Amino acid sequence: MECKIVGESSFCHELNSILSQFPERSTLFYLHGEKFTGKNYFAQLFCAKHGLVPISIKPQSNLDDLYYRELQEEIKRVFEKGTIVCLILEDCDTQFKLVRDALAMLRQQLTKSVVFNISTQFRSDILKLFDLNSINYKEIHFPPLRDRKQDIVPLLEHLYQLNHKQSLQIQEEAKRALMLYNWPDNILEVNRLILEHSQGVMTIYTLPEKFFITKIECDFSPSFTVSDTSLFLWQARLKKLTRGGLSTEAIAQHLDLSPRALRFLKILTKL
Repeated sequence: MECKIVGESSFCHELNSILSQFPERSTLFYLHGEKFTGKNYFAQLFCAKHGLVPISIKPQSNLDDLYYRELQEEIKRVFEKGTIVCLILEDCDTQFKLVRDALAMLRQQLTKSVVFNISTQFRSDILKLFDLNSINYKEIHFPPLRDRKQDIVPLLEHLYQLNHKQSLQIQEEAKRALMLYNWPDNILEVNRLILEHSQGVMTIYTLPEKFFITKIECDFSPSFTVSDTSLFLWQARLKKLTRGGLSTEAIAQHLDLSPRALRFLKILTKL
């Protein structure tokens, strides 16, 4: 497996630079950002790159003694193998006892360790549990896909290759639609899109309905305007519906437009 973050943004270049360097002493990485932006993947990739054994700790509703004993045994087993321990704390910020005890177990082993604290929101109070004077500290904010859209196409192509064992061809019109979309579920939504395409080709006509503007906010009026970007999407959408053999009335009803607004839209889109 190639241990590399795929993307063209400066953020991806920064992550790859961090991946290439192994810390000389115990290190805390504080990763925060929206869900499904790649935080956990980066932590796992760092472990794979440097041969670390990851121990994932997730929020527990019942922090009983058995859980702590099992956690302590797992850390001990890794230590006895002579491997550097890597703790991955996943959204444990509200459970200070869990984080504090896990760190205490690490300190008992008197060995170098790497800790990834993963959270959707940055919390400065969690830092009180770490002795920042004796360890390296690196805070990384993972921006959502909508803020680094140059990563979308390379990410799609890469994940498609991994899932379908073949390359993906994305037509230019489809690329424009992908760049205009807001990606509310980030990489999770990229994975969903990949599962919907298995033929190796992605066109404007194979994209789901959500990638198009669903409604013009106002009906036809002398001041009615459509932006260049939304005009492109409406043009592609009208082509798709026209190919389906629908009547003008059916298309207008499907788009939730009046026939007059639809006629005006066709003039704008030159259809």
